[in-house]
Amino acid sequence: MPMMPMQVQPSRSAIPKVLGVLAIVFSCVGLLGSAIWCFGPLSDLELNRDSDLGAIKTWLLVWMALSLGVFVIELVGGILAVQYKRSGLTALTYYAIAALALIVVDVILTNVLIPSHYQRQGGDDGVWFSVRTMHLVFSFMAAPWPIVALALSRNARARDACNAGAMQQATAVF
Repeated sequence: MPMMPMQVQPSRSAIPKVLGVLAIVFSCVGLLGSAIWCFGPLSDLELNRDSDLGAIKTWLLVWMALSLGVFVIELVGGILAVQYKRSGLTALTYYAIAALALIVVDVILTNVLIPSHYQRQGGDDGVWFSVRTMHLVFSFMAAPWPIVALALSRNARARDACNAGAMQQATAVF
């Protein structure tokens, strides 16, 4: 009697789980980096005791608060994505859009809010380097991950893996 081939159900994509684990790790790393790139320049700015630096000091604190919010969204999205919940992919989509928007706003404001006399000095006193250059470096390092997270969280296979029906299909195989 010939053996009938067994029907193999497509396996559940691991994209949400991998994306979630990476999001959890990168949210912690990102928050640590934001703290360094906020409080480091703030301590450098305090050495100058220049009243013209009030706007950039305020922006650094606002940026840190916004970063905290963005990384909390990423952490929650990562936890939910590891559990194959569609809301995790949605949260990671919102995280990626917010992170990219924050990067753009930060690059613009750190260039605009530094008083012009610090810009002309070319960083001799460290303000230009500590704030502007270091925020550009941080933005350059931070930008690739939200782009990847956005692409993966919008991936059709990742979304299908988080559907309730996908879970039932996967359990039906066993």
